[in-house]
Amino acid sequence: MRPSVRAFLAKVLVRVWPVTVATVIGAWAYWMLGSVLAPVPVLLVGLGVWLGHRRRWIAFAVLVGTSPIGFSMVWAIGSYLIGTARLWSVGYPPVELANVGRTTRLQSVSSGCMVSGGEWMMQLPNNAVLAALTFVLGPMRGTYGGPYPTDA
Repeated sequence: MRPSVRAFLAKVLVRVWPVTVATVIGAWAYWMLGSVLAPVPVLLVGLGVWLGHRRRWIAFAVLVGTSPIGFSMVWAIGSYLIGTARLWSVGYPPVELANVGRTTRLQSVSSGCMVSGGEWMMQLPNNAVLAALTFVLGPMRGTYGGPYPTDA
């Protein structure tokens, strides 16, 4: 006999959602506080793998879409489509930071010298998505299309 929809939803809400919500909150806390909460990324990836293995696709989508990593990926896609994408970096900005990249033709911006340890959760997905979009779709609309100068 097939279980009712109400019983299915009650089972999902009781077993999966509290862990998913706690992991998303922990991921945002890790992003803000840095390496103080070092086990959070391991829990995030572990829960994502477990949800995918158990075929809990809705919970998996909520986990990925509301985590800092998912937010950064969505932000990168949106900024690429409207023509305002930038590669993110951390630390003291070098002299060459204002130039466009040779391969992506995108400018880079730095979050400054204050490093908390959680920057990779936003910067790595952003830069990876922008590099993939540039490879697949070509340079972003409005980027510099002329010859790239060489060092003299």
